[in-house]
Amino acid sequence: MKIFLRLKSALIESKALFGPTKTIEGIVVHGSQEFIHLTSQALLLLKEKAPEAYQLIQQHIGRILSGARSRVLVRMLPSFPAWCVVGQGSASSPLIEYAAGLVHEAYHCHLYATYKKSQPKSKVPYKACGGERGEQLCLDYECRVLRQLGADEATVQQAKDSMKSCWWEIPADEQNW
Repeated sequence: MKIFLRLKSALIESKALFGPTKTIEGIVVHGSQEFIHLTSQALLLLKEKAPEAYQLIQQHIGRILSGARSRVLVRMLPSFPAWCVVGQGSASSPLIEYAAGLVHEAYHCHLYATYKKSQPKSKVPYKACGGERGEQLCLDYECRVLRQLGADEATVQQAKDSMKSCWWEIPADEQNW
């Protein structure tokens, strides 16, 4: 079953990678025309209402790719911008939540790059940008951005409450967001 899910993921991401693309102020977006349009709208919303968050994305993310599950590929930082893979569940969220989710992934990159800059010869440990601590830091930033984008408090609270699910402990092949 795990092999099937990995193959499915690879096929979805290959299709996006070799399909339509659009460059938006230096960020290359890969995916269906609908995904590209939605991502363009999310980035524009951030640029207009949360410029600091938009700048964080521009600083750390070079590509946004439609995929099977959401994650950010940070190993190339700070030499090259990260790749942000957006799962189908995340991409189908309301625009404000999708935009804030992109910022959440960019904040993982920020944490990774900050550690790497302070310890250039060391491998960045997972807990520096992931795990419960990393997710809490990213979620706190995401919630601040949700407010800047005009989300109601119920949406912000729902995001905060998501920490209770401990999603970072769920095996990658069981994630669907």
